[in-house]
Amino acid sequence: MTVGSDCTRGSCAFAIAALATLLLSGCATYSEMATRPVSYSATTPKAPQAYADCLLPKLMDTNAASHIVPRGDGLDIVVPVGGGTPQAVMMTFDVTPSGGATIVQMRHMASLSEFPKQWKQAQSCL
Repeated sequence: MTVGSDCTRGSCAFAIAALATLLLSGCATYSEMATRPVSYSATTPKAPQAYADCLLPKLMDTNAASHIVPRGDGLDIVVPVGGGTPQAVMMTFDVTPSGGATIVQMRHMASLSEFPKQWKQAQSCL
């Protein structure tokens, strides 16, 4: 008997769907991420674009699909789940000008355990 030989088409599809649900649990869309609580916050004297120009390449080293979304006079740096699923967002960095400085706020999935690495990258650009 080979592994999976007793897997019928219906039960395999159910197992794959269940696994995908488990992997994506805690994920959020871009718009949902904005409603999550802020995990970390900091202020930098850099302009929003200058800050993003520093952080984005660092995030792209581990997730090439990371990108910038313009937002009013600020921007969001978006890190998608799995390197490219646009519907599922792992974390965002809200980068907003405020009184001659820039406020950086990080939000992330509840289940994300690697966020300290990205926050250290974000701090290195302050």
